[in-house]
Amino acid sequence: RLAAMGVGVRPGGAAALVIRHATRATDPGEAAALDKIAGSTLKRCSTNEKGLRALDISDMVFSALFLGRLADAICHNTQLQEMYMDNCCLGDEGARMLARGLVGRSGVCGAGVGLKALSLAENDIHCKGAMHLA
Repeated sequence: RLAAMGVGVRPGGAAALVIRHATRATDPGEAAALDKIAGSTLKRCSTNEKGLRALDISDMVFSALFLGRLADAICHNTQLQEMYMDNCCLGDEGARMLARGLVGRSGVCGAGVGLKALSLAENDIHCKGAMHLA
């Protein structure tokens, strides 16, 4: 949970988008590959790719850097309809960051048009975080 709140740093000083896999150990090579996938996913979201209707990024622990960039990307995305972030060690602060993008999205997509499905199962989101998402 704490890893998702801070900006992770890879050996060599590079900021990490993905801290680790949520359910198993992550070696340095796999971590670099996960960062590459995360960067590609952010690019696809931010460019409003028409083929990206559902995004399942479950079972990953993300850095605050990734969550902030994801919020910025989904804020302007009109194509994404479903997002699954189950078991991502998100807490109330992660929920707040995600909600920032979802609120901005309703302004871009029009009132009442947002995600059709958002799954945040098996995270550590409490009342405070749920209020941000409401």
